[in-house]
Amino acid sequence: MDSMPEKLELKPERVQEMLARLPGWSLWPEGLGIQRVREYASTEGAKSFANAAELMQHMANGEQAHLCYAKKLASFGLQRDIVETDMPMLEALAATSRSASLKQVIVTLVQTDAFRNRSGAAP
Repeated sequence: MDSMPEKLELKPERVQEMLARLPGWSLWPEGLGIQRVREYASTEGAKSFANAAELMQHMANGEQAHLCYAKKLASFGLQRDIVETDMPMLEALAATSRSASLKQVIVTLVQTDAFRNRSGAAP
């Protein structure tokens, strides 16, 4: 019976060549394993990711997540559904959420005319 080698080592370059022929797979950056590459559709186009950390990074840097966050926060703060005329306010909130704290996003919301003039608001 033929004896098996104790340790089988593959060179990362050779593995990359093999994986290039298998769509959807890539080598981990450290070269210690392989990973499945996936995509999700966003308003900015398809984004590829190999693991949850990469997906979260794409989402955190994308406009879509900040706009969705702004819509939910504004709807809660205004106590009503969002309408088309709210888009400039939502874009301002989304821009603030990309670069500032939650506190600053809320301050931006309460300074809007939509918040100050909402029905049921104190004079």
